[in-house]
Amino acid sequence: MGYDSLQKNRILKFGLKMKAVRLFYNMTARIFGGSKLPKEGEAFRDITIAEYAVENRDPKILETLLCHIYKHYKKEGYHSIIIGSDVNNPILKATDIFWSKKVRSNVILGSVEREKAKEIELQPFIYADAIQI
Repeated sequence: MGYDSLQKNRILKFGLKMKAVRLFYNMTARIFGGSKLPKEGEAFRDITIAEYAVENRDPKILETLLCHIYKHYKKEGYHSIIIGSDVNNPILKATDIFWSKKVRSNVILGSVEREKAKEIELQPFIYADAIQI
């Protein structure tokens, strides 16, 4: 299964401000080792991190990992990283060094069987949100 067969984040339309940002970014992208931003109708090249574990929920460990992933995939022509987590998870402090956009996804992880759902105790960090870096 190739990149084209997966779900993508597409640019439907750029507003005037984003057209200017895209133009400036694309003029400087090669100088800073980045890939040009897609045109309207084209897809971003994203890396998605949905499952991860960090000892003691230490943001510094995750920050180091994200920096390594970002540098590697930036050279490969990717535009962003999407990382899923609970919005209140303190580990998200690791994303503070990046220019990012928080996106509420409303994904709820739990049982779909009514009898079992009653047995599930609500846990902190059960909601999955996404941060795009």
